[in-house]
Order: sequence, then C-alpha cells, then structure tokens
Amino acid sequence: VVGYATQCGGNANGQQSISSTTIFNNEPGYRSTSITCSLNGHKPGYYGPMSIENFKKLNEAYQILQTALKQGLPALKENNGTVSVSYTYTCSGEQNNNCSEQATGVNNQNGGTKTTIQTIDDKQVTTTISSKVVDSKAIGNTSHVSYTEITNKLDNVPDSAQFLLAQASTLINTINTACPFFSVTNERGGPQMEPTRGKLCDFTDEISAIQKMITDAQELVNQTSVINEHEQSTPVGNNNGKPFNPFTDASFAQSMLANASAQAKMLNLAHQVGQTLNPENLTGTFKNFVTSFLATCNNKSTAGTNGTQGSPPGTVTTQTFASGCAYVEQTITNLENSI
Repeated sequence: VVGYATQCGGNANGQQSISSTTIFNNEPGYRSTSITCSLNGHKPGYYGPMSIENFKKLNEAYQILQTALKQGLPALKENNGTVSVSYTYTCSGEQNNNCSEQATGVNNQNGGTKTTIQTIDDKQVTTTISSKVVDSKAIGNTSHVSYTEITNKLDNVPDSAQFLLAQASTLINTINTACPFFSVTNERGGPQMEPTRGKLCDFTDEISAIQKMITDAQELVNQTSVINEHEQSTPVGNNNGKPFNPFTDASFAQSMLANASAQAKMLNLAHQVGQTLNPENLTGTFKNFVTSFLATCNNKSTAGTNGTQGSPPGTVTTQTFASGCAYVEQTITNLENSI
C-alpha cells in the first residue's frame, strides 16, 4: 500500500546521490508496474529517502511473496513445497553504483554472473545474480538512457507458511525501522491518504496491527506442529479397532486433548487475524487506511479501467498501487479450512 508513496534513492551503502535512478520492476508504483527510486541530493535514512539497500530487502521479500501467492497459499501443515523467484532492477544516472560489483558481487557488469548457495528451512537455496548493460539506442529501450540491469534468480525457495510469514515480517519491520519520508498527492475520485506526507513510522496503529496479524498467524502455524506430532494414523490404541478404553488408551486420549486444544487456539487466532482489520473495530486514519486502501481489492477502479482497484494475488498491474489486496476473507477461509 505504501510502496508508491515511499520516497527512496541514494547510492550504495546509504550514500547521497547526485543523479541516480534505480528502478525496481514488478512493484506497485503509482499507476505503474515499477517503483522508481530517484530522490537525489538527500542522504538516505530516517525521515529521508529509503536507502537502496533497504529497498532491495523490501523488494526481495515482496517478490517471494508475490510468486508464492500466485501459486496459491500453502496448507499450514505443508512445508515441503518450493518456488523459483526471478526479479529485475535497473540502475542509471551519473555515479549510480547500486548495480556495481561493490553492491552486487558481480565482477563484470556486462554479462557477468555470481552464484551463491544458502540453507533456508533445511533447503539449499541457489541465488544467481546476472548483470548486463543496455545501450540507450538498444531496441526496446523506451527510456533512451543507458542502464545496467540486474536479474536475481532464486531457486528452491521454501513455500511454507512460516517462511512466507517471515517475508511479510521483513516487509513491515524494514519499513518501520527505516522510517523514510513519504509524500502523496491525493487525486479527486481516488483513494485519499491521510496524512499526505510525513514519516512512514508515524503510522503506528497501522504498523502495530499488521505486526500483530503476522505474529498471530505465526503462532497459528506453530500450533499445526502440535497437531502433526499427535496425528493419528492407526486405530484407537492400536488395538485393531476395539472400543476406546480410557485406562489402556491414555496416550491416545492425551493426543486427542492436545489436538483439540491446538485447534481451539488456531480458530481463535484465525479470528483475531481477521478482526485486527475489521473496519467496524477501527476509527480515524486507521479506519480510512483500511477502507480506502487495504480493503479495496474488489472495489471499482478509480482509473476508469472498468476493472477492480486491486489485482489478482501474485500479480502486479497499474492498479495494484494503493490497494493492499490483503484478501483477508480468503486468507481466513484458507486458515480455517486447514485446521
């Protein structure tokens, strides 16, 4: 929701830039499918432009989530799935070093690659970073400016609910910690941001609510491990289907009790996740944030496209900006169906 309003820019290592433009593709910019970071002449940091390093963190977490959501939310107890994630960003402008070897580790900007392997959730995730230079006169270069394009490809990325929630946590915590300056111009007939400028971390109620949603969802997923540990795959007491005997089948009874307790906690947590963003429980700017932005996925487009304000899960369109597309109702249904 706030991506299109966030002011970002600068050079590598949080240095002030002169004329750098760094564009992150497949991101919800203002009526665009990319976000341009080009606030020059200001040092990145608190109440300034978000640094490119921090935006790279946001971008990778966002791209992982988008890829996973496009495939559909995984069942809570499933943790063996993987996805492949690929995304690009470009760098142009005088002294822009955000795509340099210093920033990416690729020693040849025009055709070079670098591959690293890391273990995430017991899976070997391979990351390949590729770099190429696009000439200003190249066919298809509509900007008519020379730029360096970086492609990050991640293979065997975990598709578990817990890992995806960790990405969501990275998004909100990076925004809160970096606390960049934001500025928007409200258009007549469109969603109205309140306030229109300031520090992103000043949205304390909104940030706290989202952090609580994530924490509740993470605990909900943790409860599934309790059920998995006590999952019954044999007849009661392993006694070939004879009637349940509370004296000889105590372990089975304990397992059933643990399952029932975990399921009750999960249903309660699923309810809490939904109620956190229920407009009936909200007031003031927080309510406006939810009703005008976060819960507008299925509203009529404000751009006259005859479509909806949001976009399908995992898809970035020119209408994705200013629409959180949390799909809370669908998410809660998925959670409850998994319990």
